[in-house]
Order: sequence, then structure tokens, then C-alpha cells
Amino acid sequence: MAEFIDLFTTPLFKTELNLDNEKILSFCHSLEKSDGGRVISNMGGYQSNDIFEAPEELEELFSSIVDFSLEICNEIEIYPVRMHNAWVNINRYKDSNWPHTHPDAILSGVYYVKTPEDCGDIEFENPASDSMNPQLRDSGDNRHMSCNWRMPCKENTLYIFPGWLKHGVNSNFNETEERVSISFNLVH
Repeated sequence: MAEFIDLFTTPLFKTELNLDNEKILSFCHSLEKSDGGRVISNMGGYQSNDIFEAPEELEELFSSIVDFSLEICNEIEIYPVRMHNAWVNINRYKDSNWPHTHPDAILSGVYYVKTPEDCGDIEFENPASDSMNPQLRDSGDNRHMSCNWRMPCKENTLYIFPGWLKHGVNSNFNETEERVSISFNLVH
């Protein structure tokens, strides 16, 4: 019997949370009004400055992230991590986040607060895509051989992945509603 050995896998963890998204959304909008924001990976839209301490509105979210990350650390056999920073992303019509990494983070992730129809997907790039045979580049739905893999931006969904994994978020093509998320970094 042949043995399948999955070398150099790239973990992506997903869970659904049951949080008060209305309270979180209200916080995100008030932050947008009071914090001028920054441009790091966003093409259009709003990206807040770093949040290092959980405000009351985000305490349950931060706690859920840390709890889930401890399960992940056990699963992939690394030292436990802690929340380092977070930031708010508000993407309106045609706004997106270009592909990027979080090189100083052990794990990174995103929680989706509001995701209307046609708001785009989060897209992950295969770390070996530059050296793949061109015949494999369009493998589409083969997660072992694809250059890119998309996951839906869905309300209440939390994704956690290695900080070195290149990812971006496609344009929000909903003309009337925004996509709102909170991204974060976890470190030792």
C-alpha cells in the first residue's frame, strides 16, 4: 500500500463565531470617524491604525481569537501565541486588499463582521506558485496543485493562517453595502 505524505502543508483554520456583530459594526464605524486610518494593503476603503488593547466592544472577539489560536497551536505543534495587534477594514464598492503577508506574525487572521452579497472572497496564494509547472497553474479546484485558493468572506467567519501566507481580498462589487472585517496578528 502506497503512503501519502503531505509535505510542507499550509494550514488554514476556519471557525464560526456567534458574536454581537451589530455592536462590533457600530464600533468599526465610530473608529472610522475618529481615526484617520492608514494605507497598507488596502486599495480604497478604510483601514484603521493598530488596536493593541481590546476595547470593550471587541473583548469577546479578542478572547475568541486567542482561545481558537490555542487549539491551533496544539494542532500544528507550536508554542502558544498571544494577540499582538488588530485593525478594522471597511471596503465599499470596488475596494479591495492587494496580496500581502504579515512577516512579523506567527499566525494572522481575519474575522468577518459584515459581508453582503458580491462582496468578494479572500484569496490565498500557494507559496510554491512561482516555481510551479505552467501546466499546473490553472488547476482550479485542486487544493494541492492550485496557485491560488479562494474562501468566501462570510459573516461570523474567523480564518487563521500562517503570517507568511500571501493573501488578499478581492474587490467588493456590492454597489450599496460595505464589507467589514477585523484583521489581526498573533505572536509568541
